[in-house]
Order: sequence, then C-alpha cells, then structure tokens
Amino acid sequence: MTPEQQALLHKAQRSLEASQNLIEQGFYEFAVSRAYYAMLVQTTILFLNYLSEMPKR
Repeated sequence: MTPEQQALLHKAQRSLEASQNLIEQGFYEFAVSRAYYAMLVQTTILFLNYLSEMPKR
C-alpha cells in the first residue's frame, strides 16, 4: 500500500469513528453521511490498487 493509500485509509477510519460518535449522540442522518464517505474513500483505495496492478502498455 502506498503512503497516499495509507493516508486515505486513515481518513476513512476517522470518518467511521466520527460516524459512530454521531450515532451515539443520536445524529443518525449525519452518521450515515460519514459512513458513506468512509465507504467512498475505501472504494477509491481499492481502485487505486487495481490501477497500480494493471500491466503497463
């Protein structure tokens, strides 16, 4: 995993933590937003991994 991908993963983990805190406080709509953002960042990491493993032409 590249340093850029590690930074993105850390960002996604922090978003999930924020989402959990928001759920505990009863802010469900905002928690969903944070969880969605975390999923989007993790999908970006998977896509970057896929691109880095593709054969170069």
